[in-house]
Amino acid sequence: AYSIPPENVIGTTVQTEYIVQDDGSYLLVRKPELVKPINDEAGKPVGIERYIGKKPIMAVGNSSGDLQMLDYTDDHIGPAFMMLLHHDDPRECPYAVDNPDIDCPYDKKSEDDINIFDLANERGWTVISMKDDFVTVYGDITPLDNGSGSEQASGDENPSGDQTTSSKYQRSVRSSVAGRYRRY
Repeated sequence: AYSIPPENVIGTTVQTEYIVQDDGSYLLVRKPELVKPINDEAGKPVGIERYIGKKPIMAVGNSSGDLQMLDYTDDHIGPAFMMLLHHDDPRECPYAVDNPDIDCPYDKKSEDDINIFDLANERGWTVISMKDDFVTVYGDITPLDNGSGSEQASGDENPSGDQTTSSKYQRSVRSSVAGRYRRY
């Protein structure tokens, strides 16, 4: 769906067993159990080390399950950029729209009540708000006929009133995000 080759994805993996059959052929059988650690919390930096073999210079997360990956990247030994996406748009948390006392579930780590966004601000990580920093969240994507592979959101206009022709990534995140930190 996202055109990312499987070899460029780090995720949770199932156990697989190699079985030689009586006729000399073999089977690879997927077992109903996961390879430990799973790709969450402390398992994320383990997976990064296992499959990439070095510390990333950029990590992007969206929940407290990404805290250890962000910590691993933010080791203070070289260049690093840590970014946390805040799912605060009403389309992300529809049940929180009518009741401001309800937090979006991505905001807190329930077992020890850590607010990941407070922690990100304390550590100087960049926090991106879906509500404030995205122009379009899940908008209509209309392919352009210019052969470049660029896409645009239906109805996106620039200040002169013309349709935009920027890529979906340029269109989705406002440039004002660069070089600043948002406080929550």
